[in-house]
This record gives sequence, structure tokens and C-alpha cells, in this order.
Amino acid sequence: MLIAFQMFILFLGLQEEPQKLLIRKWELKEVVMGKNKMIMQAVPNRRAVVYMEFFENGKCVITSQPAQSPPKENKWSVLQEESNWILHIEAENEFGGKVKQKFKIEKITKKELILSLGEKDDKETYFYKAIK
Repeated sequence: MLIAFQMFILFLGLQEEPQKLLIRKWELKEVVMGKNKMIMQAVPNRRAVVYMEFFENGKCVITSQPAQSPPKENKWSVLQEESNWILHIEAENEFGGKVKQKFKIEKITKKELILSLGEKDDKETYFYKAIK
């Protein structure tokens, strides 16, 4: 019984780890869509630079450079689905509608975040670097 309780506590500790690691500001560095790769520094005038900042209270702010519109406060959460960690983001689009996205967390450290959408030929992978 004690071993089962210790394993449960260990599982809870592991469950919190992705959330804690996300809480910082991230800069999008590269996007891979199928066989195409886009390095953000190579984009003319750096118009596609995207920042995401996650806060402990479940708030997420997504901004781009140069800012076309003021950043909106979005919601985020991380859940485990099967053996994967999934980042759920609920955001407001420029028309005032709600958009929900589910990203698979491929890798997360204090300095690097890799998210993906889709599978196989339709897979999009986003590479972020921590800046704060």
C-alpha cells in the first residue's frame, strides 16, 4: 500500500512538470510543415516573429512583431492524453470568435519547447526558444 501511495505521489509530481516548465516567455524560431522548413529569422522584416507567454493563473498572451493588434489574453492548460502531454489553448481570433487548439508537447525544457499539430504528412512542428 505504501509503495502504491509513493508511486501516486511521484505521478502527481511528474504531471505538474510540463506546466511549470511552460511558465515563461517563448519565441518561435522555426516551423516545419511536412518537408518545408521556415526559419523565422529568415522572414523578411521579421514580420512573423511570434511570442507566447504563459502565466501560472492559466493566462497566455500571444503577440507578434510588429504588433498588428493589441495582444489578447488567452487560456491554457496541459493534460495528459494516453502517453502524451497535450497543450490546450483557447484564444480569441481577430473577429471575436473563440479558437481552440490542441498541441502535442514533443519536448519541453527550461530553454526549449517543441509543439506539434497533426500527424504524418499533415504534421506541423513549432520550435520555440525561452527568452524569459
